[in-house]
Amino acid sequence: MRRKILSALCLALLLGCSYVHAEDESERPNLAKMRVKQLREILSERGVNTAGIMEKGDLVKLAEESYDLPIVATPPKPVVKDEKPDKPMSNEDLDDVLSKLQAETGQGFKVFRPGDDMDSFMSGMKNEYDGGGKSKPKRKGKKTNKDDL
Repeated sequence: MRRKILSALCLALLLGCSYVHAEDESERPNLAKMRVKQLREILSERGVNTAGIMEKGDLVKLAEESYDLPIVATPPKPVVKDEKPDKPMSNEDLDDVLSKLQAETGQGFKVFRPGDDMDSFMSGMKNEYDGGGKSKPKRKGKKTNKDDL
């Protein structure tokens, strides 16, 4: 009698284990059908570094090996506040920033400021970026008069 109970208990235990195992397998997604981005997310959630892995097959293999690892809690990304100043810079502060930039880069900077004449500012910019005052090479070909157009 004990033998029957023991064998029935073992059989129930084996069936229960195989049922739980089958249930776990059905919950696991088909990793081979996933996109690379999804595979990297799964691996990242489990703390697995995927840097340097280029082939999808390698990612699938790594994901299958590490799928049972616990999901690591990642801290939320910090929210970056828009760092616009509440008020416009004063001319002195702007001149200070521009002089620092010029000292660091060796480049000159021009800034359009309220009250500046847009046409003169733009013509000054055009002259400055047309080769620094050097003459442009002349194009060969027929010259056209603007009045003829």
